[in-house]
Order: sequence, then C-alpha cells, then structure tokens
Amino acid sequence: MGVETARTPQEAEPPMHVPDGFIDAPVSVAAGVVAAGAVAVSLRGARRELDERTAPLAGLVAAFIFAVQMLNFPVAAGTSGHLMGGALAAILVGPSRGCSASRWSC
Repeated sequence: MGVETARTPQEAEPPMHVPDGFIDAPVSVAAGVVAAGAVAVSLRGARRELDERTAPLAGLVAAFIFAVQMLNFPVAAGTSGHLMGGALAAILVGPSRGCSASRWSC
C-alpha cells in the first residue's frame, strides 16, 4: 500500500492511438468486415497490376509508410494521430497496389 505521487509533465504517459472503449464493439466489427472486403478486392486487383517494374515501387512505398507512420501527434480526447499512409500509397502507386502496400506496413 504505497502512496502514489503526482507525475511531472516529463513522466506523463503519451496519448494512446485509440484508448480502450473509444470505439465500441459493433462499430469495430462492422469496420473490420468492410476493411477485410476492401483488402480482398484490392489484393485481387494488385495481383493483376503488379509487374517487375511496379512491385519494387510498391515495396518502397510500404517501407516509407511504415517509417513515417511512427511519427504520432496528439489530438483531442487523449488520442494520437499519424499520417494516413493508405491515402498516400494510393496516390503514389494506385488504389489496389496502395492498399496492399499500406496494409503490410502496419
């Protein structure tokens, strides 16, 4: 039974990306189902579109997104945000390849 002392600003916990209870179960399940369908469609499209020239570019985009998404910034309600890598990947290499590249960088 120790006495808890107040934390200094340097010792404060960093904001979480999404705290527990922030998104309820039905919303989470629905979003997961939609995301799984979108990834399946995108992987099928990427299989048709990837060739010897575009596959290395998709890999580089995935590596870049992985590195850049490590940079988080605080937003409201104690959460944090990061770069929207999927949108950036879709712009750089196209929607199907971008979805598969950003999916594997998470």
